[in-house]
Amino acid sequence: MCLHDNEDIQHIVICPGHEDGFQQVESEVTSKIMKFIKKSTSSTKIVQGQLERIIFEYKDEAFPLFKERTRIELTRGLISDTIIIKLRRFLSKKVTNEVVSRIIKHFHKAFRKYIWNPRCYELNILEAKLGITKKDKMNTVRSHSCSISQQLDIQQTQGILDKNELVRETLTCCKNYIHSLITKGSSPSQSWKT
Repeated sequence: MCLHDNEDIQHIVICPGHEDGFQQVESEVTSKIMKFIKKSTSSTKIVQGQLERIIFEYKDEAFPLFKERTRIELTRGLISDTIIIKLRRFLSKKVTNEVVSRIIKHFHKAFRKYIWNPRCYELNILEAKLGITKKDKMNTVRSHSCSISQQLDIQQTQGILDKNELVRETLTCCKNYIHSLITKGSSPSQSWKT
């Protein structure tokens, strides 16, 4: 749990406080996938270090900036096409498909085990120290100056005003163009967008 920044998914994957957890996730996923590959194929040319660089592309020295993107994709249940292509060099199509689904499954399990559950545990301890109860968390009364329905009304009204302003500007532009065609005459090279 990070007390310095908002904890959205992007921050969770780049926060230095979670780096040890991600290293555990990566090693667990790699070892489980390697066991599956050895069990599935009688002869494979892939070694564990190579598999780790394929799954976690940023482990390859050529792609150090892929860390955030790869982790976010895997957290969302996505896997890069380049990972699949690299796996296909060593494995059959059937085994590759199974490996891809297992990568996502094992990544989610390990993410929950090493990052999410410890984070939730720390959050529960913090809430207990601060005296925050379940009832407090269920309380929907906001400390804002207006209610949620009033906030929605304001947002919807603002959206309507923005659309009306856009329509008004567009109609004015069209009107001016038509007026110029009538007064000055038609010219094919003249654009009506001004």
